[in-house]
Amino acid sequence: MRASVKIAIIGAPGNQGNTIIEEAVSRGYGVEVGDIDHPHLLGRMLREQDLIVSRVPYSDHDRDVLMKAVHLAGVKRYLVFGGATMPVEIPPKQDLTVDENGKTAVSYEDFAMALLDEIEASLRGDIIS
Repeated sequence: MRASVKIAIIGAPGNQGNTIIEEAVSRGYGVEVGDIDHPHLLGRMLREQDLIVSRVPYSDHDRDVLMKAVHLAGVKRYLVFGGATMPVEIPPKQDLTVDENGKTAVSYEDFAMALLDEIEASLRGDIIS
């Protein structure tokens, strides 16, 4: 099934985006990368996808324009995520490595694996939040 599933990733340049792309490809998904700054090309590309993963910062782009493109493309799964440094809920009693300021960070690789786990849950029809 994975080989036939096509995922579009938009708005995730650099280390974070590349790590997510690598993880998705390693799990056998077809991946295309879209550019939010070229909406006419993005809209065409989105029509061929099963799922869209977006890291587009709404402070820099019009959320409604992107949502309309997703809707018009007929894509039923749209997953939005924040940066890899976003807060992560940790179960109680779990040992963590923290820096001198008491902060912990999630590696790009761990974040990509967790994101793809959520994608797979969505594809199975499980509820994700």
